[in-house]
Amino acid sequence: MKLYFVLPATSIYETQERVSGHRHTPLSRESLKALRDLVPRLRELNVKKVIASDLDEQSAALLGRRLNAPVELWQPLRRFNWGKLHGTKACKAQDVYKSIQAPEVPVKGGDSPASFHKRLSAARSRLLDLTLPSVVMADAQVIAQLIGAPAALEHNHIYEYDTGGLRESPAVYRMVSNGATRASQTVLA
Repeated sequence: MKLYFVLPATSIYETQERVSGHRHTPLSRESLKALRDLVPRLRELNVKKVIASDLDEQSAALLGRRLNAPVELWQPLRRFNWGKLHGTKACKAQDVYKSIQAPEVPVKGGDSPASFHKRLSAARSRLLDLTLPSVVMADAQVIAQLIGAPAALEHNHIYEYDTGGLRESPAVYRMVSNGATRASQTVLA
């Protein structure tokens, strides 16, 4: 079965290159409008369900309303919780992340790398059980963990992914947004 991945609307923190924890961050009107532009292509792809993190509810609700599709909010799809570093510049937060010696050690007030991977393993298992064509809205880091490879994803694009790839490697995905499928597939090793 095919899954479609979409990044949520850009938050104000993302435009300022800041990280966010498990808190809602405001979205700009322009980013919501850009997300709305994906709806015709998602209709062509016959998407029947929208799945997103509860932190991306505003973006998911917009797609669900426009597609007339049910929205499921999954806590396991939450982005990495930066805890006390919420609102910190991304480069500083990445330095803290790289300095963590053991995967079981959490960022102060947030996730540990091990807890993040464990949570996404649960989400991956649920995705394998899906029977309807669905769009999964998640952070780029979450998508990379779900497909098991680093993914160079852009906002306002739709990425097709065969769920058989969740069981196998290497991971293959392709961009299918804005009315045309790009001819080349990107293979991630």
